[in-house]
Amino acid sequence: MDGSAKDQWNSGFTGRISCACDSQGQAYLFARREGRLVWTKVQLQGKAAKTPVWDVLDAPFEGPVIPGISQKDGVVALGLDGKGIVWMKTWDGRSWQPEGRNWTKIGTIDDLFEAQSKTERHLDAA
Repeated sequence: MDGSAKDQWNSGFTGRISCACDSQGQAYLFARREGRLVWTKVQLQGKAAKTPVWDVLDAPFEGPVIPGISQKDGVVALGLDGKGIVWMKTWDGRSWQPEGRNWTKIGTIDDLFEAQSKTERHLDAA
């Protein structure tokens, strides 16, 4: 899987495909291919669709990505590993941050539930 024209772009996929679309008509797709996390960006509006080129995005988890788009069209990829740790990577328009194999550790699922509980108690007290 080298992203070249010889690459069989439609083979080797397993599991779920996830996507998020920005206000510019671009879709960011994430999938598992031959056991590795891959992603591509596809233009949905204006231009003729091209065959997608899938790039590897090394990740510290084996499940699917949960993608999201901010109000300013920033892209975020979230993942959950087998220990309940939530990981994040962001797209700055040119590259994924943090760069390389690194992902930002957000915390655990338990941390997120605790934070939500504190927020709900704070709102109830207001």
